Amino acid sequence: MKVRDDIPPHEYRDVIMFEGLDDEHLDTLAPHLEYRIYEEGESIVEEGACCRDMYVLLDGRVRVTRSSDGPDPVELAVVEPEAILGELGFVLGTPRSATARPDEGAHLLHLAGPPRVERRRDDDMVACQLEHNVLRSLAQRQYALNDRLSEVIEDCERGSFERDDITHLRDKLDEHWSF
Repeated sequence: MKVRDDIPPHEYRDVIMFEGLDDEHLDTLAPHLEYRIYEEGESIVEEGACCRDMYVLLDGRVRVTRSSDGPDPVELAVVEPEAILGELGFVLGTPRSATARPDEGAHLLHLAGPPRVERRRDDDMVACQLEHNVLRSLAQRQYALNDRLSEVIEDCERGSFERDDITHLRDKLDEHWSF
């Protein structure tokens, strides 16, 4: 992993996780932010690790996997730019439920955190807006997951698919997996 420190915080203004924050607010977050570049196969987050950091994928694709009873991990999702990674650990403080590694090189914005734990009067707005953006992302994933789950239930009731139930369910749900 390489770190770039030549990018001023206001360059992140258009990143979805920082919606609603102006340059002054981004300056408040700057000590918690790091622009990281990962090579193919490098671990961004590791299943089981206890870490409250969060990431925003700026460029590249990241494969999310989880260990299985078999010899190979199970692929949960392939995420594209603007995806937030590690939000459950960030919000809940739970160990990572999956591993994330880039397919090729990937550029991510690392948020050491969570800043909400270190709230001070002058950055309450920043912490609240950041939490709002993360929760909005989680809610959007849950909304999409509910739609997909409804589709799967309807398909099961109609018996209108040819693959086995588990494969069908996994295909419908994997792109909205939160970890």
